[in-house]
Amino acid sequence: MILLFPLFFVVIMSFFGYSALLTIIVPLFSEQSSPFFQTEHFSHTTQNLLSGIFLALYPLAQFIGSPIIGSFSDVFGKKKILLLSLACAALCFVGIGLSIHFHQVCFLAVFCFFAGLCESNMAIALSVVGESSDVLQRPKYFGYLWVCCSLGYVLGSFASGILITQLGFVIPFYVIAILFLFCFFSVVFLFQGNNMTRVKNLNIRKSFLNIKTIFEKSSIRSIYFFNFVFYFAVFGTLRTQIIYIEQNWHKGISALAAINGYTSIIAFAANFVIFPRMVKKFGLKNTLLITVFLFAASSILVAIPQQFYWLWITTACVAVFAPMNIAAVSSFLSVSAPEKNQGAIMGNNQALLVLAESLSAFLGSALCNVVLGLPLVVFGIIAAVGGVMFKRSDC
Repeated sequence: MILLFPLFFVVIMSFFGYSALLTIIVPLFSEQSSPFFQTEHFSHTTQNLLSGIFLALYPLAQFIGSPIIGSFSDVFGKKKILLLSLACAALCFVGIGLSIHFHQVCFLAVFCFFAGLCESNMAIALSVVGESSDVLQRPKYFGYLWVCCSLGYVLGSFASGILITQLGFVIPFYVIAILFLFCFFSVVFLFQGNNMTRVKNLNIRKSFLNIKTIFEKSSIRSIYFFNFVFYFAVFGTLRTQIIYIEQNWHKGISALAAINGYTSIIAFAANFVIFPRMVKKFGLKNTLLITVFLFAASSILVAIPQQFYWLWITTACVAVFAPMNIAAVSSFLSVSAPEKNQGAIMGNNQALLVLAESLSAFLGSALCNVVLGLPLVVFGIIAAVGGVMFKRSDC
């Protein structure tokens, strides 16, 4: 699978940039060393709401961009669309750094949104795996892609935490922009995706409205629904536990970066080592069910302890089962979908993922203003109910 190596780098960089944003955004509006905190003096409620909005902007843009990029890659070729998205992403991260430097909240929102729009290329990576691997091997390679996501989170969390401590909030985004340029040239010289099968005719309107095919009656419509439910629960927990930890213990950006990095390492190991073995032993559908129920229990557990040190155990449990569930539901959709439409279908899947991520970030930040640990319990219950419905369905 030499074809996949440049894609692994693309996925790592995509989640490296996103992880840096996740690590920086909450402290950006709450830490006393932040330029926004010093000039704007946000209230506690405003800090939570702004954190939720900015955590949602990037994935919301991916919701819009993923079906379009997936569809366009089927027509123009994976390589051309990848290169365009990477170049634009580099410019957007420069814009994010400049917005923070000049204390421009509105411009920061714009560049975060467009960075997410450009970084919808996970859909291309998923579709390449879908087209270039057989049904038996596909879950393993989907697991490897999510391993790269975890690795990106690890590197992004640790690197951004170190760079912020040493150099401030701005420099990390310039570094990310430079790394995206390296990623761009790796695709130029190493990726041969333009040799893959393409759809002959381009329908611009259909490409932009590709997302509506989710609601059309088909053999995979119910799978789309369950994927959305599971994504909503998983990403709701992963995003709001950052707010929960920061607001409950006020440990600062170094502790957040350490926890993000620690849990990402665990997620990396889970998808690389445990997930392929579970699929081989229990089958893909049973693996999906096992991981969603164990994730549901883990999410609720995070909200229970009152001592900070327990988080190293409870967040680790979430980090084991959440990424395996994401890999399982993505694989289940891919093996159930027609081979010729992998780009469009996995684009829709990625759009559902990031829509769920955005909506759950909004809901989670709002629930945090009611009771700080409430969203973790709510998302755990949603995952469990979704698992019961999936088990009883005909999927």
